[in-house]
Amino acid sequence: NVNFFNCTSLERIKGINLVTSNGSTFKECSNLISIEGSVTYSGTPYQAFLGCRKLTGLPTLDLSGVTNSSEMFYYCSSLNYNQMLSILSELSNCTGFWRTFCQCTGISHNGWEKSMFDRIPKAVNLDRTFEGTNIRGQIEHGVFDNLPDLKSVSNLFEGKATGYIPPNLFKNNTKLTNVYNLFSGC
Repeated sequence: NVNFFNCTSLERIKGINLVTSNGSTFKECSNLISIEGSVTYSGTPYQAFLGCRKLTGLPTLDLSGVTNSSEMFYYCSSLNYNQMLSILSELSNCTGFWRTFCQCTGISHNGWEKSMFDRIPKAVNLDRTFEGTNIRGQIEHGVFDNLPDLKSVSNLFEGKATGYIPPNLFKNNTKLTNVYNLFSGC
């Protein structure tokens, strides 16, 4: 398995074709700007890109085999909203999203759209998924309607929801047990 952990001088990777289930593959490559090629992850690639603060050029990602994306893109502060949406689409079979995009300050959007959550229909845990991003605003009606297995949303909208809370926000989420600090600081 290839591992670039803590390669702080590395700026570009070209022609990679990586298939792995290992986490920390690119962790703390703080000056990495782009990865060209393809990267396929499965299982739990914990902290795979953590600390890749300058990463803007993503490889072709196949994340369809990922079941837990905890801290996968933590501190990838140069990622943008459209890149996040693309990543979420690739994570359609994933259930765990604890701090997946935590501290990704380049991810900015006005409002919490249903289509964002529709991309991850198997989500069970959304705790702190978007903590430290710049997604703020109104929560769209029906935002969780297509997440029937959702169990935990602690701190999800902490300090980031404005306007009003849509009626029947959790009408389809009968398994939901943890809403700790969901709207704290709003």
